[in-house]
Amino acid sequence: MPSLQEWFGAEGVAVDGVVWMVDGARMLDPFVAGCLVAGSLFSTVARSTDDPVALLKQIDAGFTAVFERVAPAVVVIDAMKREDDRGLRGFGLGDDEEGENDGQTRQWTLPKPMHTSQGSGFIVREDGYILTNQHVVADAARLDVRLKDGRNFQAKLVGIDETTDIALLKIEAGKLPAAVFGDSDAERVGQIVCAIGVPYQQEYRFTVGWVSG
Repeated sequence: MPSLQEWFGAEGVAVDGVVWMVDGARMLDPFVAGCLVAGSLFSTVARSTDDPVALLKQIDAGFTAVFERVAPAVVVIDAMKREDDRGLRGFGLGDDEEGENDGQTRQWTLPKPMHTSQGSGFIVREDGYILTNQHVVADAARLDVRLKDGRNFQAKLVGIDETTDIALLKIEAGKLPAAVFGDSDAERVGQIVCAIGVPYQQEYRFTVGWVSG
């Protein structure tokens, strides 16, 4: 599989609540599962006002605008995996009436059951490339992606980086809403960050915090 650096160069990426550099440099501690949109919340500073209520309304509108802009790029990933052999037992059958097994017991093994784990990811290119965590998709027999608009696609794993726990998926779709990368080198302690994710079997969630160091 291609290196993720071939896809993204040295820009900062954020998956599962951790902001990373693609070369492996960790920028933030784990915060909230999902897509972490780090950096300044506003690209321009709101005009000063003597009315604190008006200022709060401006900030409130800014949070809403961030969610409305970024949430469509956040996806739900269902990974179907087979459980390990622990706890699974076979069963034996003795000789049949004809004695064809010569007294030996034939052992039958139960098939490994499937289970589904779920995680978040985000679209990074409008032609269907999705970034998520490697541990979300590891050892998956099937990967399904659900977009915020309700559409579902089967995904293909096209790249992994175990060192940074990042994986790249591809779905066959076009003109998708893609998240815009920020500059992780420009991050400063105290800046506002917004986390958007989809907790297991729940709806989209939005959380706000600060870069802590």
